[in-house]
Parts: sequence; C-alpha cells; structure tokens
Amino acid sequence: MVSRNALDLQQKNDFNQKSKKLGLFHCELKDK
Repeated sequence: MVSRNALDLQQKNDFNQKSKKLGLFHCELKDK
C-alpha cells in the first residue's frame, strides 16, 4: 500500500511537471 501511494504521487508529480512544461511552451508560442 505504501509503495503504491508513493508510485501514485510520483506519477502525479511527473504529470504536473509535464503540464508545467506544456504551459511554458504555449506561453512562448503566444509571445512569438
């Protein structure tokens, strides 16, 4: 159970990082 929660948290963190990168990418496209 503990390892499962840790894995879930890691997946959420990965998703947040990817969405942040996508958000920055979209902002850069809008600026240009």
